[in-house]
Amino acid sequence: MPLRCGGGPRAGPGGPVWGGGGERGGGSELRREAEVLAARDRADSTRAVAPLRAAADAVVLDTTRLSLEQQVQAVVALARERLPG
Repeated sequence: MPLRCGGGPRAGPGGPVWGGGGERGGGSELRREAEVLAARDRADSTRAVAPLRAAADAVVLDTTRLSLEQQVQAVVALARERLPG
């Protein structure tokens, strides 16, 4: 399941994070990190060979404004809804 996050509150583990009161790093560092991530995402999704794209039947979960607990609840609910048993 592809998870989609808006341009702001995202970075790798231990890296810059902002929003929700968990700010680390300065504003210019966060902007630079956001630009790097946006460029990487653009390159990954538009490359000629094996572009990174969601499958036609994928469920895209926008996690931009969801807490970790809300993300887990949404994924579990989708799994229960779609998987047999």
